[in-house]
Amino acid sequence: MNEASTEVDAAVQGIAPESFARRAADLVPGDRALYRSILEGFSTAIPPTTAGLARAGSAEPAVLASRMQRLQAADLIELDGDGELVLAYPFSARPTRNRVDSADGRQLWACCAIDALGIPFMLGVAAKIYGREPDSEAEVEVSLGADGEASWQPQRALVLVAWADQGSTACSACPHINFFASPARADHQLTANPELSGSKLEMGEAVTVGRQLFGRLLADLSP
Repeated sequence: MNEASTEVDAAVQGIAPESFARRAADLVPGDRALYRSILEGFSTAIPPTTAGLARAGSAEPAVLASRMQRLQAADLIELDGDGELVLAYPFSARPTRNRVDSADGRQLWACCAIDALGIPFMLGVAAKIYGREPDSEAEVEVSLGADGEASWQPQRALVLVAWADQGSTACSACPHINFFASPARADHQLTANPELSGSKLEMGEAVTVGRQLFGRLLADLSP
């Protein structure tokens, strides 16, 4: 195994030791169908609400609430105190540092840099991705073609994939997986946060991780 593939495999394991597709495969059919509906809702650029999901699935509120709690327990979604969706990996219901503008006009928010790179593969669209460094206004722009070809600015930009030891993916990984304009800036982030584990990925490697984690997720959830 070459060095690049080792870094990619380590990054995938750090973000999701049990992949999102694997977690979804263990769901009962009703929960699995709800998870797919949630992802499809997010993909329209209008985050779904519990009321909308209840209407679409003709589910009683108590049944829907139980299903949502099980999805959260499986670390596939996150809910706020009112039971509304905060995120469903790779999508965020709220603006983040990572925005995906699809070629067909959708503006989507991603939970982290890798999620942003995975969304175009999940949806089968070309897109421009804009990622802002944490604690900085420095921005990275990535263009992904429909064929998966990627280009980016600045040329030395990369993704730092880092994670803490415990908690949901949203807590332990997402805040620490970011675009950086240069390796030095990513190194500084790791040095300043010694509690984190992780590594720097060249942009091509980061694109591969995004594709691996999310490229077939919706397709694998098909009935």
